[in-house]
Amino acid sequence: MSPRRQRVEIVSQLVPILLKRLGEAGRDVALLARRYGLPSDTPSHPTVLAPVEAVRELSELAESVLNDPFVGLHAAPSVPRGSYGVVEFAARNAPDLRGAVGLAVRYHQLLNELVEFSWEAREGGALAVEHRFPGDPLGVGRHGIEFSSAVVLRAMRDAVGKDAYVAPKRIWFAHRRPPDVSELAAFFGTQEIEFGRESNGMLFDAAAMDTPLPQADGALLPILDRHASMLLPASPPPTNVLGRIRQHVRVGLSEGASVEQTAAAMKMSVRTLQRRLGELGTTFQVVLDGVRAEMARQYVEDPRLSLGEVAFLLGYSDARAFLRAFKRWTDESPQQYRKRVLGARSSRRPDP
Repeated sequence: MSPRRQRVEIVSQLVPILLKRLGEAGRDVALLARRYGLPSDTPSHPTVLAPVEAVRELSELAESVLNDPFVGLHAAPSVPRGSYGVVEFAARNAPDLRGAVGLAVRYHQLLNELVEFSWEAREGGALAVEHRFPGDPLGVGRHGIEFSSAVVLRAMRDAVGKDAYVAPKRIWFAHRRPPDVSELAAFFGTQEIEFGRESNGMLFDAAAMDTPLPQADGALLPILDRHASMLLPASPPPTNVLGRIRQHVRVGLSEGASVEQTAAAMKMSVRTLQRRLGELGTTFQVVLDGVRAEMARQYVEDPRLSLGEVAFLLGYSDARAFLRAFKRWTDESPQQYRKRVLGARSSRRPDP
């Protein structure tokens, strides 16, 4: 008997989009979700933890049902701005596109542990941006690959604004050449397209990489950069279940850190996550509140952060809710806490 093949799962944005569109086309979404062990309400979530084969097979089904040979490419615009949390916000505040790509590469493991994202400087200031699926170049299949590449380029174009246009000089994919590449050429803005490579990538010239980002905030960038660096997995990462859950909650705080997002990052169902927490005598809400309280103290102690920025980093859309929570955690307002802590630090400094 051959050994059972290990189930490989990935946090996917494409699967909810595909299931929603298949449902609109009359397909039984609940049945499709059950087939791959997905929640029945998957279309209502921005991401889902899905088997890699589910991404491939649902893409192929959607291509057939929707009669869309570029279903992955066409799904990319459905990803809303802000979907990548602190990594996206930090990248958008880099001075230029080269800096934005550098930040995205540095913190990509906060987004997806299965995909390798890298860059390589080329002659004349050009830059190659690549992503790959270790062990299987085809990874999530043709449509998943084209979706991922399109999402990256769309984010870059969104960052430079309407007054600039960014297009790669050359692109390459791991999958085989489809019968028609005209839509790929039109979207990516290049006729130089290669197939059957070991990775998926785009080559940009120096002029594209040096494009300034019009909405960049030089004062906000170091704050977001520091926040992202604090969220990188510990070395070594926690091995116990509660420690891993807390780590994933930290990463997702600025996006709200929902139980669905955390379960997907943990590669388990929401029901399993809640059961595991119950076995530990706690709940997701208690864990979320505890992580927020811990991070809130660290952020408030940093005088470079305004209280509005602290509220944002903790995932509060309403600053008043943050103020009430901080008072509950510490019996002090954030202003009182900051003044006391910074005053104590100042008193401990030796006289010059």
